[in-house]
Amino acid sequence: MVQATVSQRLSPADIQREALNKRYGELAIEYATVNQQVSYSSGSEKMRRELEAESILQQMIEVHAKLKVSDVASLDRNRQYLNLEEELQKIDFIEAKEVVEGIVSKFDRNGGNASFLLQRNLQMAGRLCLLELKDQLQSNTRDLKSFPIEFSADTELNHIGLLNRLASHLGIEPISEPMEYSSSIQQAIVRSLQSGSVVLIEIHKWDALPLAIQREVLCWFLEQFWQPLIAQLPTIATTYSRVRFITILVVEDEIALDCQEYCCMHDEYDGQKIIDLPLQDWTENDILNWLDYLGLPKQQSEGIAKRIHRASRGIPELVCSALRREFGQPY
Repeated sequence: MVQATVSQRLSPADIQREALNKRYGELAIEYATVNQQVSYSSGSEKMRRELEAESILQQMIEVHAKLKVSDVASLDRNRQYLNLEEELQKIDFIEAKEVVEGIVSKFDRNGGNASFLLQRNLQMAGRLCLLELKDQLQSNTRDLKSFPIEFSADTELNHIGLLNRLASHLGIEPISEPMEYSSSIQQAIVRSLQSGSVVLIEIHKWDALPLAIQREVLCWFLEQFWQPLIAQLPTIATTYSRVRFITILVVEDEIALDCQEYCCMHDEYDGQKIIDLPLQDWTENDILNWLDYLGLPKQQSEGIAKRIHRASRGIPELVCSALRREFGQPY
């Protein structure tokens, strides 16, 4: 029963490949058995066994050829999926990109810093927006230092867990005193810099933190880690130019009410707070514009865009899910 359930989840190509692998294994056992019998045979019996072994070997060659074709097809499907994922991030994050570009472009040779918030991430395809923002930052530097941090059940769900994740990227052993620990991480980051460096700290799974301590952890990160780090920019600028420090806080739902005092809209930014990046539902025209780049006939693109927008109500993550199914990725 379990095997049947698993098989139902496989694509026809995967089921075929599974069957070919099984058949190849069976033939390999038969071939070894018959070859062993050849060594103990003589005369006409030996000749018959040799012909039988030759027949089995030929079947193995044919199955192996089919497996190679299957491997190539599987690789092509994987490439298509990866290409689709790369393209999905291009649908419509224009406003968020403009906000980031508008702030980062104002940094001069002395460098600069900014913190951004991506909330309602699960619903609004914030993961794809983050990929697009990283591409945007990468295009302006030869030295993007990305430090992804993820809160989870196997980490301490507090500011120490945050420091532990950062330290793991830098090869730093934990230190019992938090301020000393924080300082050692800051100094390791500073030592790694060169002119044009972009340091990107990505904080994921923020919602895994208990609601009661989210404000405390955010306050600690900003006041005890982030601000002391960016306070070193004037000293850094005497040696290296255009160093930029960026933090992106990713929240699956909406950020807690008592954390909102640390956030602001981009037109209110003062260099200290976290800028709430605008993420919006996608229009039918957003989807249509993206489909046009796939080279589909005009009428087909219009039909797909209308159908997907109607079914998804323009919610970005639902749009992405529908497009993956539309173009051959059912799960």
